[in-house]
Amino acid sequence: MVRRGSVFVNEYGWADAATSMQNNGGPANPNHLLGAFPVLFPYGQGGFEVDRPVDVPYELHTRWALQYCDRRFRKDPQFPFQVFGICQKCQVCQSAVLQMKRSSYQNCQDIIARLKPADLLKAS
Repeated sequence: MVRRGSVFVNEYGWADAATSMQNNGGPANPNHLLGAFPVLFPYGQGGFEVDRPVDVPYELHTRWALQYCDRRFRKDPQFPFQVFGICQKCQVCQSAVLQMKRSSYQNCQDIIARLKPADLLKAS
C-alpha cells in the first residue's frame, strides 16, 4: 500500500538521543548518507553531518571512511562517487568569487556598498 503525501518518506528514520525527537531524514536533516547507504550505516548512526562534540570536516571524514579497515566504504560501487561529488561542489562554492573590471567597480562602488544580505538572498 502506498501512502500519499507531500513529505519525504524515509524508512530509515531514527530518534535523536539528546532530544528524543524523531528524525525522518527530510529537508531539515542534511545528512543524506544515512538513508542513501543503509548497508554502510546499519544502525542509522555515524553519518558525516551529525552533531559531534568535535566538529569533523566533510573531506576529513570522507578520507577516514575510504581508509576504514574493513574496506566497506571503498568497496561500495556508489559511495566514493557520492562523497567526491559533494567534496567537489563544496570546493567550487568556497572558491566562487565576484570579478569585475576596475572601471566597472568604481562606477558601481556605491551600489555595492549598499547591498545587504537580504538583497543577495532575494537575488538568489
